[in-house]
Amino acid sequence: MKRWFPVTCFGVLQTIVGAAVASPSAPLVIRDVSVIDVKTGTVATHRTVRIADSHIVAIIPTAAEAYEPKSAQVIDGRGRFLAPGFTDMHAHLNSRIEAREKSPLLTLSDEDILSIHHLAAFLYNGVTTLQVMHGDEGMLALRDAISQGAQVGPQLVVGSPRLDGNPPSGPYPRIVGSAAEGLAVVDEMHAAGYDFIKVYDRLGAPAYDAIVTRAHSYGMRVDGHLPRTLPLEHALHGMQDHVTHAEEFVAYSHDFSDADIARITKEVKESGIGVTPTLTVFKNVLRSVKDLREVLAAPEIRYADPLVFHAWLPERNPYRSERFQAPSVRAALTRQFEFMKKLVLAFQRAGVPLVIGTDCNISGTVAGFSVPEEMQEIAGLGISAADVLRMATLNAAVALRMQTDLGTVEPGKRADLVLLERNPLMHIANVRGIAGVVVRGRWYSHTDLQRALDGATQAFSRLDERLRTRQTRTDTQRRNQNGRGPESL
Repeated sequence: MKRWFPVTCFGVLQTIVGAAVASPSAPLVIRDVSVIDVKTGTVATHRTVRIADSHIVAIIPTAAEAYEPKSAQVIDGRGRFLAPGFTDMHAHLNSRIEAREKSPLLTLSDEDILSIHHLAAFLYNGVTTLQVMHGDEGMLALRDAISQGAQVGPQLVVGSPRLDGNPPSGPYPRIVGSAAEGLAVVDEMHAAGYDFIKVYDRLGAPAYDAIVTRAHSYGMRVDGHLPRTLPLEHALHGMQDHVTHAEEFVAYSHDFSDADIARITKEVKESGIGVTPTLTVFKNVLRSVKDLREVLAAPEIRYADPLVFHAWLPERNPYRSERFQAPSVRAALTRQFEFMKKLVLAFQRAGVPLVIGTDCNISGTVAGFSVPEEMQEIAGLGISAADVLRMATLNAAVALRMQTDLGTVEPGKRADLVLLERNPLMHIANVRGIAGVVVRGRWYSHTDLQRALDGATQAFSRLDERLRTRQTRTDTQRRNQNGRGPESL
């Protein structure tokens, strides 16, 4: 298979460890730390965690005498809290086709496309696993480079290009119009090495059924939108494994009533299907419709990929169009968002499996930084911090079928961990206070992560110059500091 990401491009976080990135990590000891049990929402205090060969090998009381190799790197865990690394179950990275469509007049190299620079932002926010919800060859190459140790970054789980009917409802689809085409495209995606199949809005029943059946025959999961061409029960009962937005259920509501919430919740619970709410991105759509200046002035905008930021500006932003500015549309979006929030709370109370995902790089939703934002948005519905933390860790591992390796802090699990300054079970906002992360057994301090993030912003600044967006980005940040923005916005 052709790999278009040369290893020499993987420089953002690799600079932290240099040429040693592909070598085995030294033993690591996190001493006298409080270990969070996300299954029960409890904390075990004064524990020492031993890590070797990328896995947790022991968790013992700190007071107990235990051998520690002289070569071990020792991290002081006193007063800190160790949790599993977070998962973003709905992430997007740039691709060649998207980047060149956004900026057709520029000659863009693979390094210009900058997907790899997002990795710093994810790790900075404690995200050690990403489910990429629209893959391509580049994402497969990046996934493999990370798994082989040639690149530092979160584990990538890469979905197929979106499979849609004709006419498609989203950009860059693979159009599938029949059962035969459905079988063939899944065969192709499986052979190419994609981890799961993404389905979209307008698949017809023959194509959809063939896609799901063939994917399951290969042991591949099916995630994505609900085909709105089909009744709700068609997808829920025995078909796809996961639904990637709470928004998908809006189309199946009659009047956004409590009765609708009860009916949909009952059907979803009985089906066993999992759901990624992605509330933050919908909130950011509403914010973009109502006050784009506020969105572009957010502090985290400085870390947005230039090609993404370029598409968010007023002259290109679809949510500034006449259609979205119509009062009736704005009112409808607001009503839909309120319905979605009530539905997610009902799902949680009914025991529907929920995970954290953000649809990052859409509508002011900045990669990496959107994960703690989504966790706080979900907690704001009245869901406990323990439940939200479980969504971002164990629930995600179960949804990915990786719970034997990920999702909890236990001996035998892979050492993808986040060390927090404060207890996230007390307040979910404490997930923002990161002392460092462990990625495949290797420790990166907050200073390391900040250095990598600074390197990413320097690369972003160079492309900003070429896109002629540097001044606009600077102006939006000035507005954030001074409370007022440029008249051009």
